[in-house]
Amino acid sequence: MARAEFIGDGMHVVTALQTLYPDKKETEQYLVVNVDMIPGNGTITGWQEKIRFAVNQAGGIPRVSTCLVGGFDGKLREDQWAPRLEKAFESIGAVAADRIGQPAYFSQSGYAPCIPEWVQVGDYRINVNIAVRYSEYEDRTYVVLGSPVITTEY
Repeated sequence: MARAEFIGDGMHVVTALQTLYPDKKETEQYLVVNVDMIPGNGTITGWQEKIRFAVNQAGGIPRVSTCLVGGFDGKLREDQWAPRLEKAFESIGAVAADRIGQPAYFSQSGYAPCIPEWVQVGDYRINVNIAVRYSEYEDRTYVVLGSPVITTEY
C-alpha cells in the first residue's frame, strides 16, 4: 500500500495504491484518487483522462469509477431516502437494479443509457450508484453518486 497527498491551489488530492495477490500468479492493483476542489479548478473528465494516461503509461488497463459527494446540513428522514433516490434515477432515465437499505444508509444501483460505461453485475448492467447516509457526528446528510459504482465506503 502506498499513499500520497497534495494540498494547494484550491484543491486537496489524496491517492492510494494497493497491490493484491489473489492467486499469487497475477497481481491486482487498485488506485484510488480523491479530489476535493473549489469549482473552476478542473473537471472530472480532466482527472479521469490524467488517471487513464498514467495507468496506461505504467502498462495497466484502467477502469475508472467516478464518485461525487455532496450533502446538506441536518438529517434527512430515513423514510425520505428511497423516494429521493428514485427521483434522482428518474431524472437521468435510469432503471434501478438493486437497492440496499440499512439504518445508517440507503443505496440504489442501476443503469442509465445516457452514461456510456458500465459493469456487468450478475444479470445486470450497472453504471450508476447513488447512496445517502447521515453522519450524526457532523449533523450532515451525505449523498454519494458513483459511476459505474461507488468504490469507497459510504
